[in-house]
Amino acid sequence: MLQEDNRMLIFGKMVDINLEIDQFSFSNHADHPLLVSFAQEVSADDTILFHGDRNDAQPALSTALSELGMRVHMPENGHSYLLS
Repeated sequence: MLQEDNRMLIFGKMVDINLEIDQFSFSNHADHPLLVSFAQEVSADDTILFHGDRNDAQPALSTALSELGMRVHMPENGHSYLLS
């Protein structure tokens, strides 16, 4: 629904989402260099890490992306985030 109509159901209410949406398909086996390369190729300003080992893989990836000038976010359940 988000991709087709730019809206989605949030807490039981239909909300219009005004943003550009792109979809990318990845293998479950994308490794660190592949993820860094992809982020560079799409010129990501912000990167949200939500998959992988939070104590091992995510910090290493966060460091690599930050060193390339990207803002890296590692969200936690129950917290809201505003990207601008």
